[in-house]
Amino acid sequence: SKEKDPCCLILLSQGRCTDAIRIALHAAGIRFEDARLPRDEWKEFKATSDNCVYKSGLPVMTVEGKKYSQSAAHLRYAGRKGNLYSDDLCVN
Repeated sequence: SKEKDPCCLILLSQGRCTDAIRIALHAAGIRFEDARLPRDEWKEFKATSDNCVYKSGLPVMTVEGKKYSQSAAHLRYAGRKGNLYSDDLCVN
């Protein structure tokens, strides 16, 4: 289940816990734009953005024009789209 159009992952240039998202997207075969904002640009962007999803912080992922926050949700998205979850809930 490959993405036809890449999603966009916006994150801080020195963000934490975003490596897992990038690795999951690669493993799932999902093309994505890796947009990194320097911390000083992020403060200005957040203050001037009308989109409330940015108020909760980065990373933000855009998929088919919709913006999603929360890194755990990004990981679930990659896992489901890339069929990375096991069908067996009790995998040893």
